[in-house]
Amino acid sequence: MFITARLDNPGAADWANSSKSQAYILPGESGTLTVAYPRSWDKDDSPDAFEPASAKPNGWRSHWKSFDPSNVRSCRLVIQSTDPGIKLQSITAHLAWPYGKEANQSLLDLPHIDRFGQSIPFTWPSKVATEDGLKQQVKAEADILRAGPTIDDRNQFGGYLNGPQLEATGYFRTEKHKDKWWLVDPSGRLFWSNGVCTVGNRAIAPLSPDRHALFVELPEAGTPEHDAAIVPYKPYGEWGRAVDFLRLNTMRKYGKDWEATSRDITHRRLKAWGFNTLGAWSDAELLDDQRTPHTEILHIWPGQHALEHTPDPYEAGFKERLNDAVASLSKQRANDPWMIGVFIDNEIVWHNNYPERVILKGPQQPAYGAFVRHLQQSYPSIESLNKAWGTDVKSWDALDPGKGNKWKADRLELFGLVADRYYRLCKQALAKHLPDHLYLGSRVHTCPAVVAEKIAKHVDVFSINHYAPLAGTAQLPKDADLPVMITEFHFGTLDRGVVGMSLSPVHGQAQRSRCFGAYVTAGLLHPNIVGTHWFAYSDQSTVGRPNENYQIGLIDITDQPYPEMTAMSQVIARQMYEMRLSDDTDTLQAIHRVLAEAQKQ
Repeated sequence: MFITARLDNPGAADWANSSKSQAYILPGESGTLTVAYPRSWDKDDSPDAFEPASAKPNGWRSHWKSFDPSNVRSCRLVIQSTDPGIKLQSITAHLAWPYGKEANQSLLDLPHIDRFGQSIPFTWPSKVATEDGLKQQVKAEADILRAGPTIDDRNQFGGYLNGPQLEATGYFRTEKHKDKWWLVDPSGRLFWSNGVCTVGNRAIAPLSPDRHALFVELPEAGTPEHDAAIVPYKPYGEWGRAVDFLRLNTMRKYGKDWEATSRDITHRRLKAWGFNTLGAWSDAELLDDQRTPHTEILHIWPGQHALEHTPDPYEAGFKERLNDAVASLSKQRANDPWMIGVFIDNEIVWHNNYPERVILKGPQQPAYGAFVRHLQQSYPSIESLNKAWGTDVKSWDALDPGKGNKWKADRLELFGLVADRYYRLCKQALAKHLPDHLYLGSRVHTCPAVVAEKIAKHVDVFSINHYAPLAGTAQLPKDADLPVMITEFHFGTLDRGVVGMSLSPVHGQAQRSRCFGAYVTAGLLHPNIVGTHWFAYSDQSTVGRPNENYQIGLIDITDQPYPEMTAMSQVIARQMYEMRLSDDTDTLQAIHRVLAEAQKQ
């Protein structure tokens, strides 16, 4: 049984004016579903030292969607089941956490973070108390990795040895096989990208002066611990410092040559857990090892004419910046068979009113000139444009947004003009400098349909960051027949001292692992999806980087794997190619089988 719950403001939708959660309940079980109750910014009474985390121990939580906590009109439950005779014995609702400084004073005492980066006032079974406790993990995990089940039907890339032998080009490519899109690995084997983002040792907490009170201790300058843990950090344009307790704990665990040892264990972990791809922002040293296939991400800074981080591809120097960045990557990766492909930029915000913004900026905006040149092909005079748009402007240098159907049609063309140029230039740069590798797009979150259509024209794989209950429910280009990669998703919870609820909150580790398993199962059954990438490899710091302190990792701040997540990933991995090649179209039934099998482990 799959249950989703949503707190609704007026005008609620899954992506706005709501707060949502979910749970999977097997027959005969009872379960708990936790829905986050975000608070407005003026309701945070925690000490200043906790800024700028997205959640605080006083119960305050922000939300990435618009949500008014004072205007909740309903709680909506949607229940889906594989059993038509489903019976619910009872449903009860209650508040789980008292809100405010007065109710949570013991959780707000400073210092808040112990010498291992853990939250002091919270307790949980795997909490580390001593360095010996850290080191004991090393042997325990080595025994697990050594004794764990192996998956024998995979080649060195993670491709499927029991599948067909297709053309081997020496690099990753795409192919449609039996009505489903696939990646094909360099040796010509079918490959489905089961990946993880930000793989490495990173869980930073900024060290502005007013935050030092959060920590019991920080490593002393001039020590190896300081060199490992204190890192440069540039959150908002100015360089500062941050503390990374994950790096520090990893050094404590593995001792001499800890970085090389940690990299080796990371590759071994991913293989044992059934993951086969290093997703975006993974450590470069892991990519250099050529032991796990990977993706690369390039950031082409928007430039001075960007409109709220939306690039203007007509800006002088844009094409040169783009080509320089791709050429630089080519020097490192042109002959790398382990590189699946390249993302250029991340979650570009293609605002719905982008054409209006360009027009209102006037000739100072580079895209404005392109708009005028395009319009003049249809309208020989400013008078004919005025008539079509219902405007009364005096020259091409003083356009106003119009009204009516002709304006609506034209604005879509203008929007498409910009998007087409951006993605076309990206594709051309990659074709010139990295012709053997796939163009994976820009990891869009949401975008207007006209932009999605232009993306689909130029990319090899349409990438999307898709935080939703299941893979494959995002809006894709209409009738587009192309491979799709989901390049971010996650589910987070609150049982390890990290108080941020994540973008997709659920209740506890069991539900987090079930939601993960269900999501990937849905992706495997979708004919277009060629991979899903979990975000992220490690939990974030409990006091966070700006606006994020989420418990979303496969490992925690002390480098301990979450057994519920790794067990589920192994269940998925052992059957993912058979599932992908099957004719199964009943997603809920397939999810039920996967979760029931995981429950037996």
